[in-house]
Amino acid sequence: MEIWINLFINSFTANILFAPNSESVLYGFAAFHHPSLWPALVVSSVGATCGQMCNFFVGWLIVCFKDKKWFVLDDEHYAKLQRIARRFGIWILLFQHLPLYSLFPVIVGFFRAKPLLAAILIFIGVLIHDATGVMNVVRVMGGV
Repeated sequence: MEIWINLFINSFTANILFAPNSESVLYGFAAFHHPSLWPALVVSSVGATCGQMCNFFVGWLIVCFKDKKWFVLDDEHYAKLQRIARRFGIWILLFQHLPLYSLFPVIVGFFRAKPLLAAILIFIGVLIHDATGVMNVVRVMGGV
């Protein structure tokens, strides 16, 4: 049971704000041909989704300070973020393989997207990203 909790905690904490490499423990499972690879993939994806949802709610709460004098986001930057949000919409959450992917939930939360839909899209994006990485590790290690 301890290994599952550690996998969840690693995936959760590695996805809060701008921390890289949440897949290290999961790829370790794949490299050593752990018999419970698919449950590990799900646990890791759920942990990563929870971490990304923390980012989403940071964006959700930051919008309260948008009109404050000390807030660093001026109208020009706000308009730029709004253009990105309009262009890609909430679907940008599926792209968990892009650089600075932790910023996407903050932006989507900033524009008050629906949390349940955001969580579902983040989970799908993380699951696809992690599954392709695991399959590559397994293939390289000679398992598949």
